[in-house]
Formats: sequence, C-alpha cells, structure tokens
Amino acid sequence: MALAFAGCGGSEQQAGAGLAGLQASQPSVALHTYHVARSGVSVDLHVRANTVLPNSSIRFQRSEKRARTTEQACLSIPPIEIFNPRFVPITIGIPSFTVHLPCANTGMLFGATWTQIKPLPSVIAPLKIGDATAIRRAITFAPGVQSVTLAPRTRYELIILPEQSTSDVAFPVVPSATTNLTANATDVTSGTTFNGLTFSYPNASGASSYSAACFPAFVNGQLASFLQNVALVGTPSFYCDLTTPFNAPVTFGQTVKFNVLSPPADRALFEPDGVPQGFACSAPSNNSSSCNVPQFSIPTTYQNFIVGNVQDLRSCVPVTSGVDCNGFGTDRQGGARTNVPCCREFQLLVADDPTYKPPASSLQPWDGLFRMTYTPGVCVASTGPDNDHDGPPGYSDSAQKGIGPAAEFDVALLASGTCTITVTEDSKYIIDDSNPSAPTPRSATITLTVGQVPATLPGK
Repeated sequence: MALAFAGCGGSEQQAGAGLAGLQASQPSVALHTYHVARSGVSVDLHVRANTVLPNSSIRFQRSEKRARTTEQACLSIPPIEIFNPRFVPITIGIPSFTVHLPCANTGMLFGATWTQIKPLPSVIAPLKIGDATAIRRAITFAPGVQSVTLAPRTRYELIILPEQSTSDVAFPVVPSATTNLTANATDVTSGTTFNGLTFSYPNASGASSYSAACFPAFVNGQLASFLQNVALVGTPSFYCDLTTPFNAPVTFGQTVKFNVLSPPADRALFEPDGVPQGFACSAPSNNSSSCNVPQFSIPTTYQNFIVGNVQDLRSCVPVTSGVDCNGFGTDRQGGARTNVPCCREFQLLVADDPTYKPPASSLQPWDGLFRMTYTPGVCVASTGPDNDHDGPPGYSDSAQKGIGPAAEFDVALLASGTCTITVTEDSKYIIDDSNPSAPTPRSATITLTVGQVPATLPGK
C-alpha cells in the first residue's frame, strides 16, 4: 500500500517546536553535496539551502550500535544527523541522496524517514520522505518531500531501514516522549474521524529504531485478511504492524501508556497480536481513551496491535415484552422503562459486546455468565420455571442462568419502592488493563421505581 504524504505546503514552525514545517517549493540556490562515511557505509547527500550549512552539520549518528551478524552489519545504516547550528531557520531541499553499502542487495526495499530529535518535540511524528529499491550496493532516493525547514539550533535524523512495504515508517526509540504511530497512515487517519494511536514509555532497551505501518481493519466492507484468523474481542477499527527488520528487538519497559484518539464509541480496545489478553481503555473523555499496557517487545518479526471498539455492558427493561431495548446485534430496538407496576414479573434484558461468547477455545476465557444482585425486599430473581421463552432474538432466557453475551431474566416484585439491579460480568472476564493477571469485571446498574400495590388486584 503506497504511502501518501499529508500536509504538503505547510508553514514554517517556531524555533524548536515540533517537526520541521514542510515547504511548498525548493530553495533556489546552488546544489551542495555532502559525503559522510562510517563502518563501510557511505552516503552522498545532495542539498540545496537558503543558507549554506557547515560540512560538520551532516554526519552519521555518533552512538552507532554495532550489528551482531554479518548480514545485519551490511544492512545496518546509522541514522544521518542533520544539524542547524545557526540561530535562524534554514530551509533545505533534498533532491536526491545515495547510500552505498558494503554488500550487494539488489531488489531489497528500503525506506527513509525524517524526524526531529533535539529539542525533543512534544510528539514524535516522523515524516516518511521516500522509498527506494537497492541496485547492487547502492540505494538512491528521490524524496517525494522535496523541502523541509530546520528550526534554529535543532538536530534531525534521517533514518534508513529495510522494509517489507512502502507503508512502513521508521521510528526512533525515544523514552518519555509521546510517539504518534499513525502520523503517516493517511489510509487510517483520512475521513471525518481521526483514528490516532499514540504511545509513550518510561524506558526501552534493544534497538534504537523500529518500523511501523497501520492499516484499516475493514477494506470495502470486508475484514482485512490479516484479522480474519485472529481471535478478536470487540469490533476492530485498525491495526498496526511494528517490526525491527535486520535489527535487534526493542523492549518497552514497565507500564506503556497508549492513547486512542478515536474511536471510542464505548470503550476502545488495544490488543497485542497472538496474546489472549486485550486491554480495555479507561472511560472515554475528550474523544480519547487511555490504555495502560504491561511491558512488551517488538521482535525481529511482526508484533501487531489491534485497535477497536468494545460496547459497554448495559441493561434495560423493555416497554414491549420480547422487544430489544439494548440495541443488541441486528435486532430492532424498542423503548425502555424506568418504572414498573407492583407486583408482577417483568423482563430484564442484559447485553454485553456481541463479540463476547462463551469460550470456544482457550483464547477466549470468559465463561459467558452474568452475576446479579437485587434490592432486598423489593425485587428478586424469579424462581418459577421459565416456560415462555420471551427473550428477543439473540437473547438467552434459559432457566435464569444468565448466559451472555445477551441474557433475559424474569424479575419478581415483592413490594413498592425502588428496585436496583446490578449485573456484573463473571470474574473470568477477558479484559482489564489495570490488573491483567486477575481481571476485574465490569458492572451495569439499573434503577426502577416500583408502583404502589393496587387496592384491588386485577380480576378480584
């Protein structure tokens, strides 16, 4: 999937603030060639600038980490530092640059990404500037982004990594900073809803960079092929592939904080691929949801993260018996009651996310049961046999067992007053970001006013 560049023609930014602003046109000055070399790798960088940069302003990153194997050493390209030492902005154009490797890699795809390192911006949002296929020992880039502005006294990096797809974007490992994983994923972030995914981590170990690519969960109304074999909880919105090609793994330590800008129709979900434990975000506020995730690693193969919606647990008493008032599944939705007459039985409908099912495999440990509490002396679960089977389509009303993800209960009234019913998911519930080893189930409460006992009962 080809990556389109967002924000062309942006304005120049203030000193040290955020990513360098994109410019609409190249600086019309003479072309200057910089040559940098390190450990058998060299780069010829052709630059046009409205003010000539000192030769020392373009160099390989000094803190290069040596690769472990011969293959990694050949493909390990240290980030190229581009530093503006002046106290005024400098606009530069990069018509092309060529990377020379110590081994032949004909046909291998590489990507180049631009990012600001110092001063550290509030959000790490790398800019993909181009892709190129190696021919023998050379990789020549002709960037789609032709011009950037270097804020005064700032340092940037040009990160070049092998990639599996032109959708891949390189990210530097920067602890204590917020990283926007969907910064360049225009196919995910386009439209009226911005499906942004950011994360931050207090520390990290391993490689100094990694690649990420994010994709919509549905294409032309069909679930993406990658997700069709994944055990899903909730409705996926998009997913991101993180990898460290030809590099050491990256481990993000302690508690990693993710922020899902959208969607949270109810609660957003963050789910590492291959792990039967998802993480439900905290209740949405300001159109965002925060998820705390334990330490995780990006291996040299893909680590996939799935973002989606989870409908909250909910309950209601339908105005018309047998008609859904929770909007569960595809059933029609009717009205809900806030008061009931004494002293007759009534229906209570409880619905969880439709994707929650009793376990078909060990990947979904929730046993599908709801736990109920009632106001003593006012209302109780009906103890009589349930022979009417008046649950709406999709609801289970089997012997008051409360089998989810949707269940219908018969409730008996004992006296007038206030009937409060609390329904709780079983303790084996699959999702809890704050305590994943011993999840705390969600609960929903409904309060009903029970009318006075009539002086003369009907039929008497």
